[in-house]
Amino acid sequence: MVIRHGFWYRRFEWISDFQIRIMGLKTKLTANMRNGVIGAALSVFCGLLFWNPLGLGRGFVRLSYDLPFRFSPKVNVDKLILITMDEVSYRNLGEDYDKKLDRKYHAELLDKLTEAQLVVFDTFFSDPGSKASNEELARALKTHGRVVLAADREKRTILPLGIFQKAVGSNWGIARMLPASDREARVLFTGTADEPSLAWAAASLAHARITQSPERRMDERWIRHYGPHGTFTNISYFSALKEKDPAFFQNKIIFVGGRPDIVLVGEKTDEFRTPYTRWGEGNWSSGLEVVATMFLNLYRGDWLTQLSEGSELLLLILSGLLLGFGLTFFRPIPAAGLALLGAVSVGVVAVIVIWQTQIWFSWMIIAGAQIPCALGWSVLAYTKTLFREKQALETKLAATPQPMLLPQPSSIQSEQPTAVVPSLEARQSPPIPNYELIRCVGQGSFGKVWLARNTIGMYHAVKIVHRAEFRDAAPYEREFKGIQKYMPVSLNHPGFLRILHVGRNDEAGYFYYMMEVGDDEITGQKIEPATYSPKNLAKELDKRRKLPVVECVQLSITLAAVLEDLHQQHLIHRDIKPSNIIFVNGVPKFADIGLVTDIVTKIGDASYAGTAGFIAPEGPGAPPADIYSLGKVIYEASMGRGREYFPELPTTLVEREDYQELLLLNEIILKACEKDLNIRYQAAAELHADLLALQSKISPRQET
Repeated sequence: MVIRHGFWYRRFEWISDFQIRIMGLKTKLTANMRNGVIGAALSVFCGLLFWNPLGLGRGFVRLSYDLPFRFSPKVNVDKLILITMDEVSYRNLGEDYDKKLDRKYHAELLDKLTEAQLVVFDTFFSDPGSKASNEELARALKTHGRVVLAADREKRTILPLGIFQKAVGSNWGIARMLPASDREARVLFTGTADEPSLAWAAASLAHARITQSPERRMDERWIRHYGPHGTFTNISYFSALKEKDPAFFQNKIIFVGGRPDIVLVGEKTDEFRTPYTRWGEGNWSSGLEVVATMFLNLYRGDWLTQLSEGSELLLLILSGLLLGFGLTFFRPIPAAGLALLGAVSVGVVAVIVIWQTQIWFSWMIIAGAQIPCALGWSVLAYTKTLFREKQALETKLAATPQPMLLPQPSSIQSEQPTAVVPSLEARQSPPIPNYELIRCVGQGSFGKVWLARNTIGMYHAVKIVHRAEFRDAAPYEREFKGIQKYMPVSLNHPGFLRILHVGRNDEAGYFYYMMEVGDDEITGQKIEPATYSPKNLAKELDKRRKLPVVECVQLSITLAAVLEDLHQQHLIHRDIKPSNIIFVNGVPKFADIGLVTDIVTKIGDASYAGTAGFIAPEGPGAPPADIYSLGKVIYEASMGRGREYFPELPTTLVEREDYQELLLLNEIILKACEKDLNIRYQAAAELHADLLALQSKISPRQET
């Protein structure tokens, strides 16, 4: 009986323990379910928040369209040839490049292209021209019979001359296909029944199947790009005229147009960004290439279509529910691995879908917004759960009597300040006498900038320039000479970034110079090595987007005065931009002075150095060029827009409280950035004087 009673007692004890475990598991599952529901709601909300191509989701939508082109299958485009009216052709033909090409050459070209399947002119024939040339071109158009001409449209439609309309009939189309101001070629423009696009008109003459269904003209289509700039066969106009092989153009589709005009550095009038632009600088496509691409899309029927709004909405909701709910059941490390796997899988599926079905969708919202949101909530929920469990355990331990333990002698230690351990890269860098390099805090022209500490614990910035980084010794020596010239000046002026010491080791192949350290973004001159991040104007604009006019004017006054003093020393900076303006004790100063050199007396004598968009049209070398760069800096700081938008004003100008003051400042900016040297400020003192005058006007208004 004792044994039986013991058996039933142990069985009862086991059942009770099992019930307790079940209740604990049930409680945990309930908490996880609650976290999962919250995570799902957050992920769905995040997806809907970014599901707006005009707002937060603009970047994600563009990436969803652009990135699959990185893995685009190769397509044969040999059917199409571009003939470019470039500067070389004008020169060989003895024509003025700033004027329209004589139309007799177009007639001669058409006579060469009699065997071509189709000829499309992406150039306007709306100006009067000479009677003889017009008649000759009209004759060639009519004789060929398979030519499409371009019409222009801005405020109104400008058609080709009547003599040419009569020759081609209805074979004309609008060449202005990208109304967007950001110069991005994404949406396929087809025009209307009365005013077809040039691509649609050409496709109609080529009897493309889609043009036989007029009701489908207004369907939304996206351009399927076949490759980067240069994918199509491109020959110069002069070479085409001199081509002797009649079979070269046989059964080809020919597009004729001019090359893009370049006005200033980085400003393009007839070039457009494509998905391939992301993969290389300057990889823009000409308007002629874009029109040809749109035509080929219609001709081949391989344009892209975006998933319908309803389907995308349903997809984002389902993915948000699955991701937000599912990831909360995993610990942070497994959840991070699953999130990474999910993001990669979404990208792979998107690439496969777009090239198998020609349908794309906003998959980057899932990969770049919903998955990080779900992962973030998963980690937060797990942290909260651990915190609650820790509190429960501490409460339980506090209620349990504990024996008093005396500290062991070996466990009693005096508090020591935590030493900052230099990074591995810093330990591998060349030795700097009496200084310890801690970590790299910036990348200047031709070298890295380090945070360093001297033997008494003071912090400075050190830039090390290695000879091995240059192909030849000239730029290496040029930077060293610039430091030689700048250092004496910097020590005698509070507005210059001070150079405290210069050292050189020719055997090891490097030189270095010691500078005063810039303010930390948060703590100012109280330097915390582990978290130090130097404060510069570029970072300030990233955080604040723009500066109030009063603050911007004061900043500009300080910088203009420093620039004038630099020019008085017969030196120029050559690389003025927001990231090269740092703050020391709150005072803005020009940094990265490696390109400082003597003022040149003749434009073009100085080496072409600097940053695109800030370089003056005539190139660096003289004080007006530095003034131009500073003007672009003031534009970015005051307008909250990139230099590539100059001279555009913000679209929300009237919403700013200081918009009237901003308009006055804009007059100064326009003069500082004037292309005409005769109109631009000739000296920084002139800019400084106008800024002071503006400050005296706007300060009372701001104080009231």
